[in-house]
Amino acid sequence: PRLIAQRRNEQMRGRLWLMLLTLQHVSLIKDSHDRAVPIQAILKVRNRVRAHHSWMVEDAVNSELTRIYAFFVMPEGSTPQQAAELIQREAGSIEVGVSFTTNLDYSIGFFQIEPDARVDNKKMEQYLGCLQTALDEALRAAKPYVIYDERMKAVLDHHHKMEMLMEKALQQDEFQVWLQPKYNIDTQEIVGAEALVRWQSPELGL
Repeated sequence: PRLIAQRRNEQMRGRLWLMLLTLQHVSLIKDSHDRAVPIQAILKVRNRVRAHHSWMVEDAVNSELTRIYAFFVMPEGSTPQQAAELIQREAGSIEVGVSFTTNLDYSIGFFQIEPDARVDNKKMEQYLGCLQTALDEALRAAKPYVIYDERMKAVLDHHHKMEMLMEKALQQDEFQVWLQPKYNIDTQEIVGAEALVRWQSPELGL
C-alpha cells in the first residue's frame, strides 16, 4: 500500500500493475533436470528484468523460490502481452550443467490496480487473491499470461464449488448408474444397455 500511495499519479492513469510469475510444468522440469533448475530460472528472470528494466518497482520471491511477485509501473504505450514476451525473451533458456541449455516457458498472472482505489492492507490481500486467480487460470490453460477480470473469478469460483460438491457426492453416494437400453432394429429386442452416471445433487438437482 505504501508504494502504491507514493505513485498515486501513475495509479490514476492505470499504469500500476501486479504480476505473479512461475514456470510452466515445474514438476516435469524437476524430474527431467536437476531440482535446482526451476530455482535458477526464477532467479534469472528476477535478476535480468530488474537489471535492464526500470519499470519493475519492487519484487519478492516465495520461500520455495518458485514464484516471483512483482509490483511495477507499466511503461507508457506498453501492454501486459509485451511484458510477458519480454520476460520470455530475457529468460527463456537456462544453462544446465556445463554445456547444456534448456528452454523454459513461464506462466504469468497480471492484475491492474484500480485507478480510483485507496489501497490498504485488506484491499491488498484482495488484490493478491485476484493475482493468484489469474496465475491459476494461466497454468490451467497453459497460457503464457492471463489478465485478471471479475468474470474469470466467477468461473473459477464455480469450478471450485463443483469440485467440493463432487467430493461430497462421492462420500454420500449421490452418483447413480442408469441403464439406457440398446435395441436391435430388426428384431425390436433389447440386446444390451449403455451405463450412464447421473448425479443426484441436493444442491444442484439431477
